[in-house]
Amino acid sequence: MSLVVPRHYKLEVPNKYRTRADYLSNIYFQSDILQDLNLNDRKIDNIRSAISEDAVTWNVLVGMLYESKSYHIPPFRIFGLESFNPILMLWNKEINRTKVSDGLQTSLIQVLKKVEANPASTSEIDAIIWSSQDQKLVYIEAKLNSRPGECPAAKKHQCRMYRETSKKRDNGCSYWGIGKGGNDFHNRFPINYVSKYFDYELPVESEEIKSDCSIYYQLMRNIIIGHELAKILSNKTMFTMVALVNEGHYDTSYYKDFESKLNREIGTEIQTISWQNIRDSLSNNSMVREYLRGHSEI
Repeated sequence: MSLVVPRHYKLEVPNKYRTRADYLSNIYFQSDILQDLNLNDRKIDNIRSAISEDAVTWNVLVGMLYESKSYHIPPFRIFGLESFNPILMLWNKEINRTKVSDGLQTSLIQVLKKVEANPASTSEIDAIIWSSQDQKLVYIEAKLNSRPGECPAAKKHQCRMYRETSKKRDNGCSYWGIGKGGNDFHNRFPINYVSKYFDYELPVESEEIKSDCSIYYQLMRNIIIGHELAKILSNKTMFTMVALVNEGHYDTSYYKDFESKLNREIGTEIQTISWQNIRDSLSNNSMVREYLRGHSEI
């Protein structure tokens, strides 16, 4: 049951009811599934904006999955997947649950607990696509008019790698597990994930010079979590990270510089695909294509 309010009438209602009344107006595909995901208020606020990355991500990826049933084509072929039934997760929540997908969300939670420093605040991946048929796991970092975020601790000048304290310098990174620390620190970080997946030196001791783990924080996080998840799913699972970007609104050198810092022995594949690439790959009758053609930001 929806709440209909005349435009001239200002109705003051609790936030959770107000958001339910308007945030779905930006959703064009499978809004009933979205309602059942039990999203938090912050995510709902993001979706409420028609130009939000979250609203566009839902409409495009869920729309492609939905339309594939009518067109009888693999929904995510543009990402290198030939399966007709891949598993799609948005914001760590499964969209099309099947018997095959039952272990995916559990495995992701397991990886996040192993990799993340604070189990109460885990990473939220924009999109994950897993195809057991293709033996391929795809992570998508979706952006409209921004680039992936930097380390929140470094942005607040709270990076423990180079923060000066009244006693002595703390050489332990509270997120990545870099450097030295007490026993509790090493118990939480048995593996230095940064040195494992990246050709990378420790941060400099300056708040004026940004370190790689700050600049590429979001991309590094996705690479680490993605590789660790792929290993749990199957020892044959290939991992690919897709930077989903808006043509004319992203810095190509940023992604190229990041790719140059990857450990080549790991064999990480990074693809840069634009919303426009997706639009042009769809049939003329596609509703997702029409949605992208009419979007003011694309």
